[in-house]
Amino acid sequence: MHIVTVGAAIEATLDEVWAVIGDFGKIGDWSRTVLKCKLDEDATGTCRTLTFATGEVREQLIERDAAARRISYCVVTGSLLPVKDLQVWITLTPAGGNACRVEWRIEGEPLAPADLVAGQLRARYSALLEELREYLAKGELACRRTLLIVAHPDPKSFGGALAQAYVDGAIESGAQVEVMHLGSMDFDATPMGRPGPLEPDLLKAREQILRAQHLVLVYPTWMGAMPARMKGFFERVFGDNFAFRFKEGSRLPERLLKGRTADVLVTMDTPPLLYRWLLGAPGHKLVSRAILGPAGIAPVRIFSYGPLRGSSEKGRARWLEATRDRAYKRLRNPGSAMTPRVSP
Repeated sequence: MHIVTVGAAIEATLDEVWAVIGDFGKIGDWSRTVLKCKLDEDATGTCRTLTFATGEVREQLIERDAAARRISYCVVTGSLLPVKDLQVWITLTPAGGNACRVEWRIEGEPLAPADLVAGQLRARYSALLEELREYLAKGELACRRTLLIVAHPDPKSFGGALAQAYVDGAIESGAQVEVMHLGSMDFDATPMGRPGPLEPDLLKAREQILRAQHLVLVYPTWMGAMPARMKGFFERVFGDNFAFRFKEGSRLPERLLKGRTADVLVTMDTPPLLYRWLLGAPGHKLVSRAILGPAGIAPVRIFSYGPLRGSSEKGRARWLEATRDRAYKRLRNPGSAMTPRVSP
């Protein structure tokens, strides 16, 4: 039975809105409540698994008619709303000028008083409509959710200044930014024996990583690589089939964090060229090939800043300005070709 219809006009063309709403696997890019969207095919057809803070929902694509600008799907398992056999039809129609009307039609069997269920659905899909409106208003490239993971123990260090410069450039680009300081988090980075359950701070970190589209790692080079606390952070957070998992009969991992990109900002006292050619850049290989790569995070761009020892105030100011500019350009145009450079 029909329960409720929610719709409104959006200042964007039919083609612009359809490019977003007509992509069944794209909802994780524009809805803040969807932490992760995984698209797959099974015997019934195209499905997507949506991860929310309160659970998972699996939905199946019923119809996608590009000519009619219409898409429909149903909930297979895990509905977070009090509706049985929930089905949704989304239709786009011209609204004059460069605007179009977006309409959600929701059907199903209410499992609570119909008025109450209709109100919940109206609130849910009205919020979704506003998220879509906000995403289109900002522009697809400027709406990237960015998470900085900072492992410098002293926030007043040059690494802290680098992180702030990246944040400034990212915000200027229109990106949504979160910052995670490992030094202020409560977790055991080097547990004795087999690690126990994840601490609350690490569980929260997983949610932030799922929510992010772009990761930025900021850390110093100690003994040739990242600090032990950051490595321990990734060992625990990325483990237990969170970032990757191995399937029976396959030697290669299934990458579970695909669709994300990363920038890595690394400070060091070794001249970057010597670090690369004499030492073989062991820390860079660790982060790109053994941590982020197996998770499916790509491309990974690594930027070296050094040698810090003996660097001038003017030189550091140039590095900070370059980082701010790099963040702005990176997040305004994620697909642009940008060659990582070694800071002079």
